[in-house]
Amino acid sequence: MKIKVDFSALNQAVKKMGAVQVNFSPPSDTPSFGSTAARLKKGIRVPLSVVIPSTAGPLEYDGEQVLLYIQDHGGKVENTLQNGKNGNKYHVSFCTALERMKTVGRFERYVITNNTSGVFHISGFKYPSKEPLEGSANLNVCKYCLSKLNYNNYNSNKGAVFKAFSLEEFFECYKPHFKKKPSRKAGKGSTDGYPEDWAEISSRFRESRNWQCENCKVNLESHKSLLHTHHKSGVKSDNTLSNLEALCILCHAEQPHHQQMKKGIKAEDRKKVLDLRFTQKRT
Repeated sequence: MKIKVDFSALNQAVKKMGAVQVNFSPPSDTPSFGSTAARLKKGIRVPLSVVIPSTAGPLEYDGEQVLLYIQDHGGKVENTLQNGKNGNKYHVSFCTALERMKTVGRFERYVITNNTSGVFHISGFKYPSKEPLEGSANLNVCKYCLSKLNYNNYNSNKGAVFKAFSLEEFFECYKPHFKKKPSRKAGKGSTDGYPEDWAEISSRFRESRNWQCENCKVNLESHKSLLHTHHKSGVKSDNTLSNLEALCILCHAEQPHHQQMKKGIKAEDRKKVLDLRFTQKRT
């Protein structure tokens, strides 16, 4: 229905007041009210409060079936762009892997989409230069999800069902059920990487913690590079104080999903932290 807006009475009042009349037209940048399904193709951001939790079946948002995946691939993004099998798996149900991620407070790393192509936009950084990198990769479905749903009798014929899995067929097969939706959107321009001023943010935060590891309490003011700023949720673009933690390189490497960091610690750095812990009696 077309709405007609008449400002003639207002204009008459302006003339009586002797005020200067100016041209006015309503703003045209009104929000688009396209279907949820259409918006989900690109990925959308919504508050968690509007998502209906459900423990059974595939994932759902606003009546639409969706999947969850981690866009931020960190230091393994380059390998994943070369071969999607190296990447994080996408989720089609609230499986045990998602439950674990939620338990350790990293659920916000996930984004949603109803893209059924199997090709996903991912981001991260080159290792060890940390140069930002993003692109598209063919990711694999999570086997825990298939097991939970027993999709196509997966638990009796795992190899064949996994190999033949098709997202389009999966979406056609199920009526959606949704448990919880993280408030992030997918797509280019919404990378989960470090902000441009990350070095300054990290330095200020570690200084506010007196250059001390919040876990083992070792003081690294004399070796500042060995004290890191850790993102508790895993989202590197979320630099709210509640999401940051100052950790020595050893404590940082012990955090969930930091296996690559643990393998990359230099022997001399490990020894330095251990020596400082001992001399400061923080062991």
